[in-house]
Amino acid sequence: MKYALFFITLFTHSLSSYCSQLSSTDKLISWAEKNIDQSPEAVIRTLEYKIRKLDERNTFEKALILDKLSFFYFFDLSSYNLALKTAQRINLESRKTKDKRIKILYFENMGMLYYESKTSISKSFYYFREAYKLSQNEKTNFHAGYILNNYAVSLMNEGNLGASLKNLKLASSYCIKNNDFRQHSIILSNLGICHLIQGNAKETEASLKNSLYYAYLSNGKDDEAERSSFLARFYSDHGNMNEAMNNILVSLKNIHSIKRANSKLFVYKTYADILEKMGQKEPTLDALKNYINYRDSIDFSKISKQLLAIESSLKIQELKFKNKLERTQSINERRTDNLRYTVIILLLILLLSIAFVILLRIRNRARISNLENQRMTLEKEKLSLELMSNEREVTLKSLHIFEKDNLISNIQQKLQHLRNHTDGDIKNEIQSTINELTYSINNKSWDEFELRFKKIHPDFYKNLERDFQRLSLNEKRLCAFLVMDMSTKDISDITGQSAHSINVARTRLRKKLQIVNSDIQLGNFLSKYK
Repeated sequence: MKYALFFITLFTHSLSSYCSQLSSTDKLISWAEKNIDQSPEAVIRTLEYKIRKLDERNTFEKALILDKLSFFYFFDLSSYNLALKTAQRINLESRKTKDKRIKILYFENMGMLYYESKTSISKSFYYFREAYKLSQNEKTNFHAGYILNNYAVSLMNEGNLGASLKNLKLASSYCIKNNDFRQHSIILSNLGICHLIQGNAKETEASLKNSLYYAYLSNGKDDEAERSSFLARFYSDHGNMNEAMNNILVSLKNIHSIKRANSKLFVYKTYADILEKMGQKEPTLDALKNYINYRDSIDFSKISKQLLAIESSLKIQELKFKNKLERTQSINERRTDNLRYTVIILLLILLLSIAFVILLRIRNRARISNLENQRMTLEKEKLSLELMSNEREVTLKSLHIFEKDNLISNIQQKLQHLRNHTDGDIKNEIQSTINELTYSINNKSWDEFELRFKKIHPDFYKNLERDFQRLSLNEKRLCAFLVMDMSTKDISDITGQSAHSINVARTRLRKKLQIVNSDIQLGNFLSKYK
């Protein structure tokens, strides 16, 4: 197997040889996908070694391996920079040949990186579209199903379900045409998710069943296990517990073949949820323990395996050292004087080796601590972003209510003018319409704003009154607007006051808050009371 992975044809360029080489590359990539979770360093080193050993004319094979490397760097090692540099290496390979497939891989890779990293959604969509255009120009429609599937999932995540469905169905047609059952199974699974978001239960069930069927046809136990877990979750959410249990048992049966850790976690969690819904308490606890134990093992598994690899390497070095020492002692039994110096040197080497091991352990412990700190920082950033999103939603909804009321008022005025110039039944109909519009006007823009504001910042007023007890009701309301980072115009729209009145109120508020001669922004000052 080892030789099959690194075999390179150097002296023949026939079609059969080329196909054999591609087959070897496919096997290498398949091996890498199976082992990336358990041995990330070994996988990365092996792929890089394969790239170096490939002939310069084998640009397409290099591009395929680089494409997979970029995927591993981003999703498994969480390194956007390494993934981006690897994608750029694909672009360099594309310049060496007229093979458009390499350019397609580059565009597809960039689309994925820009979207998943949220660097630029517009650039992501641009690269997906460019990749598909190039694919259409290829007679084989190279990677068309993969490109459209990734593009559709991105559109789905952005809420464009109509465009997502359209692209998923088109991607499905390419996979059927090419008999690519495995990718077709993935596309049907995404199609089911899209229908689920739309609330179409029948279409969701049909898509997920078809996804499981094509996973079975592809002979992929890992795909079959994943699709069964999706179907189990669907049936569980819709109360069909027998079908849910039947499908999750299929997943559990093949769980050891699942490559991705997150997919295994999903299976364990779904199984625990189904058992809980079925009222089986003790099995539920056991399933939850499996889920928690596996989840806790994921975070530090890569670091632990790297440490294990380092320790194993050191043990091998230590064994070699001992063998060398024994040979040296055997050879120098009659050379007592020289043996003394040899032992001293070897002891120094041993001490340095031990010191090196200790330093490695300290360094890796620091790395683990750093990763934990990064995780906590990311969680804080996530909470901050969620808060900003909620604040923005409150502002937009309040302004929307005001704009609606303002529009209705304008329509009323025009209808009133029209009523004054008509008579009879038409006049009565117009008056009736005016009355209905009057009833629909919501003049409680502030009440709507304050209700939502208190849900986001329930302790704001209490914290503010603790330090400033003499604030009036209007001043407290102004503080709420300012802490939401609303402009004078937005405040004016909601309260109905002029911009001048609001600016005067801001000046008075600064005096009461005792920040008159300070450069501190009111919003920044008030944010500490959230």
